[in-house]
Order: sequence, then structure tokens, then C-alpha cells
Amino acid sequence: MVKSIYDTDNNNRVDTAESIIINVVGTEDIPIYSCVTSDGKIGNSNNNSHSNKIIGISVEPIPIGFNGKVIVYGKLINNDWTWGTGDIFLDGTTLSQISPDVVGFSKSVGKAKSENIIIVNLEESILL
Repeated sequence: MVKSIYDTDNNNRVDTAESIIINVVGTEDIPIYSCVTSDGKIGNSNNNSHSNKIIGISVEPIPIGFNGKVIVYGKLINNDWTWGTGDIFLDGTTLSQISPDVVGFSKSVGKAKSENIIIVNLEESILL
């Protein structure tokens, strides 16, 4: 696990974690900026079996059979994004600012801090 951590008041204790990134082996090809399950698949909000398996968002493409980095908490930047501030959801297999409301489950995976910055912070899934 890779962490960016800070002792902001110099008391030899970690006060904040900027991000937490883990390695996951892809059991299928996973594109960059996709939600990832604990068993190395692309997260899909239409598949109820994924509702309790989403662990983070890929920060690089993860080829099948290879390790790749997944952010489970912290700041994620993509200059091509154009988010409005607010919640970011898993909608099918993509990130969206619209929560799914018909089938599967709803899961907020973070909040857009600006048009190109998400603070990844996974919330509990809500079955629909």
C-alpha cells in the first residue's frame, strides 16, 4: 500500500492522509478511472453482487493478470474532467454525477471538489 501522510503538528503522529493507494491484480482489463472490485473486476452498479465489493478507482489502466494502482481514499485529478461540485456516483461502469435509480445499487464514490478534482471517499451502497 502506498500512502501520502503528514504529521502536520510535528508530534510524531500522522494527522492526515492525503491518499491511500493499493495494488490490485486485474481479472479483466480495467480502464483508467474505473471503479474496481476487490476481485479485480470493473465495478458495475447494475450488478448487485458488486454492491459490497467496490474498493476504489483505478489510477492507471490495469491489464488482465497484472497489478495496477487503485485509489481507495484521497485526491484524484484528471484535467479532462468537467465536473460540477457535488457527489460522484458509480453509474453502470462509469463515473457520473447522476445516481442510478432504477436497477442495481447506488454508490457515492466521492465528491467533486472542482471541475477536475475528485476526493475519493466511498460510501455504503444502497440497493435499489
